[in-house]
Amino acid sequence: MLKKQTKTVLKEVGLILGISILLGVMLSLITHSDKVSNGALSKIDNLTKLNDSLEKTKATLDSQRTVHMKAIDSLSKVIDSLDGKVKIIKVYYTKKTGEVSKYTPGQLDTFFKLRYNY
Repeated sequence: MLKKQTKTVLKEVGLILGISILLGVMLSLITHSDKVSNGALSKIDNLTKLNDSLEKTKATLDSQRTVHMKAIDSLSKVIDSLDGKVKIIKVYYTKKTGEVSKYTPGQLDTFFKLRYNY
């Protein structure tokens, strides 16, 4: 009988001890607050300011990129236009140089004056 009482008391003590530990853990979790040190807060503030600065720089660079891309598109159109004109001139002078063998000396002189502006 004493053994039974001892077991019962031990169970009750274990149960009370377990409940106490559980309540202690729950109380510490409830009352625990996330405290951040001043050094960490200043680092966070510095990084936030740096990030803001980088975002402003990125926005400036994006706007400059847009301007440059428009200029590149404009120059590409000019180059394409000139390329077409160069082809026309090459065809014209290829045709004219093929006709040189049929020119008289006066026509040759006129051809070269027009061609080389002398």
